[in-house]
Amino acid sequence: MNQSNFVIIIPIKSLALAKSRLSNVLTKNERFNITVNMFLEVIKASKKSLSNEVWVIGEDKLFKDICSCLNVRWIQDEGCGLNNILNNKFSDAFKKNLTPIYIASDLPFIEFNDINMAINLSNFGQDFVFSPAYNDKGTNLIIAPVLSDFLIKLGNYSLDKHTDQVVELNSKFSFCKQEGLVFDLDTVEDLNYFQKIRPGIINKLMNKSFSGIN
Repeated sequence: MNQSNFVIIIPIKSLALAKSRLSNVLTKNERFNITVNMFLEVIKASKKSLSNEVWVIGEDKLFKDICSCLNVRWIQDEGCGLNNILNNKFSDAFKKNLTPIYIASDLPFIEFNDINMAINLSNFGQDFVFSPAYNDKGTNLIIAPVLSDFLIKLGNYSLDKHTDQVVELNSKFSFCKQEGLVFDLDTVEDLNYFQKIRPGIINKLMNKSFSGIN
């Protein structure tokens, strides 16, 4: 397969819900900046990766405008639920003979090489790949082979739900545990840990202007 066979699909929550679990330690504006700047990092890494297309699912005009500036496809979230819309878009990708890659929008350390590693582990789209969230049993990346009978089930213990499905399908899967894919930012514990392992990263995300759009 070549790069034209992959599409990255990134859902982004409304800014009204931006990192609410950090509200006791960060201001609304700081949480707003962190959310947007992590999203930009994910988009930039996706565009530099082996994937040929990037689709974003969301509802806020700001994110729509960012996608327009970065030449990324915008898909309006109509409120049917995250898993439903992701499964619909995976089906759309399959119909176009594209291998879909779900990536979370809140990965502060992501680099394009992390995504390329996951693509390589998938045997260029023939096998499943999952990136587990480092501090729980969530899933930060999913690669599903074209036309596979697989359903995304994000939420509590999603990693187990995803791998159990693949076992039932008698298919192969790998874990991609690149730092940029497993570290997502949700809680105060995450915030404190990231400040220890990457000094200055949180201040950078909180204060950085949106110059990355250019």
